[in-house]
Amino acid sequence: MERDAYLKSRFETLLDEFEEADALELYDINTEAEELCGDFLKAGFDADLVAMLLAPDDVVRHYDELVDYGATIDIEDLV
Repeated sequence: MERDAYLKSRFETLLDEFEEADALELYDINTEAEELCGDFLKAGFDADLVAMLLAPDDVVRHYDELVDYGATIDIEDLV
């Protein structure tokens, strides 16, 4: 239960920070989101929002997993 609360807190914080992030902050958000990507998906967070938090290279790396959890990813947006 404690892990779920931590994940929810981190996910919500990353989403909030994403809105106003500069390039350096965005890098930090992308890095943390990539580290927690699998945990976020397994915890049931919106796969499209998880994908949004990731850098394009990380979306490609986790593409199958993201799609399996319901993300709708347009490959054209990644190129």
